[in-house]
Amino acid sequence: MLDTKATTTAHTLWLTYTELADRLGITGDSARNLVRRRQWVRKPGNDGSMRIGVPKEYLDERDMEEALPSPTEPPIDPPIVATIIPPIEVDTEGATVAALEAHIETLKEIVDRERGRGDIERDRADAERARAEAERARADELAAKIEQLRHDAVTAGMQGAAHVAKVEADIAELRALVDTMKAGPGPRPWWKRLVG
Repeated sequence: MLDTKATTTAHTLWLTYTELADRLGITGDSARNLVRRRQWVRKPGNDGSMRIGVPKEYLDERDMEEALPSPTEPPIDPPIVATIIPPIEVDTEGATVAALEAHIETLKEIVDRERGRGDIERDRADAERARAEAERARADELAAKIEQLRHDAVTAGMQGAAHVAKVEADIAELRALVDTMKAGPGPRPWWKRLVG
């Protein structure tokens, strides 16, 4: 029964948390959680206690639910005619078991086939890995050979440059000698002329 302090408007009943909990048959904490979940309006009353605007439809629905018999309680007037449950057919010949065994064998074949395919793919991957390693080793070998050739070329270039410089110096010396020979004996130096 509601407390006389509860205020009623056209569509809303203003109750305290205690009154709401008593009305619904729940604890005070459950009433607070319900108000928070439903987002019902709250406002302080004249007596200092918080009042919650509970829609009348909600309370009416709860009252109707409580008036209905509980589903666990036996009905007041049980039906006279009992429901006839057809008998369950038992597979006496083992057809179901045989079908399941056949299906299991099929699944085993599929697993074996996939396992074989996996082995083939693994072997192929190993072969590709070995080929890649051989190619990498060949590439390293070629890189080392290229480096050696570059070193040899640089060394030969330095030796060739020194040789070319020597040859050019020899050529210059020979040219000077040829030019001197072409010019003839020319005037004698002054000291040779003095000596006579």
